[in-house]
Amino acid sequence: KNQNELQKEKEELSSAIQSLREDLASVEREKMELEEVQAELERLRDAMNCVSSEIGLTLGMHSSETNRAVEKAEKDAELLRLLKGCNPLNDAFNIWFDREAITVNGMKLARVGNQIDWNSVNGVLGELLQVVDALHTLYGKRYGQIVLKPQGAASEVIDLTQKTSYKLCFNPKGGNRKLFQQALHLLLEEVKVLVAHCAEKFKVEVKYPIQQDAVNGCDFLCGDYDVWCKAVRYLAIDIKQLIVYSSSAIICFSKH
Repeated sequence: KNQNELQKEKEELSSAIQSLREDLASVEREKMELEEVQAELERLRDAMNCVSSEIGLTLGMHSSETNRAVEKAEKDAELLRLLKGCNPLNDAFNIWFDREAITVNGMKLARVGNQIDWNSVNGVLGELLQVVDALHTLYGKRYGQIVLKPQGAASEVIDLTQKTSYKLCFNPKGGNRKLFQQALHLLLEEVKVLVAHCAEKFKVEVKYPIQQDAVNGCDFLCGDYDVWCKAVRYLAIDIKQLIVYSSSAIICFSKH
């Protein structure tokens, strides 16, 4: 080959080598870009794994909390069911009978021989008044012209129209029977308010009717002690009936 041909072949080879170098540089750039993309994908994958782990941990904690909440709700629901069937006032007001005698929270309304134990009688009346006062609260009834003031055996009934307070207790030595009878009258009036309220709102009728100053036909003003004891007995049963129904009334109020 002559010199011109060799020179031409050299130039062609140089051109081919340059083209290959350019191709190699392009491939290396693409490789670097791919490596960067791969590295970014690895970082994203690691980040995704971390987030996935956190989500899994959070879901696990949430599931545990949900289970605890469900268990607590079930326990609370059972407790509420038991509480709805409970009537604390009913447990606090114990009455029982021995023939014609009545015992209220351990205090007996009866004769001791031929004598009347007025301390016990006054205690029974105080218990009755306190329960009637509590029933006003349970049934959502506010006092009008008559206010009951529970004070045990020395409880009072206040007549706001007369601005007068009457002791619901009697002292046979110097006690004023008319004032005592007025206190009995006012107490019975407040029981009538509750009875009327329950009859109107809940269609509840007490066992022994209360008319004027008598319960089931027995005088409640203590004109005759033995007759009055029967009236107190009947009244206590009516009050007990209102107590027993008060739980249902409270549940009814809560639903509305």
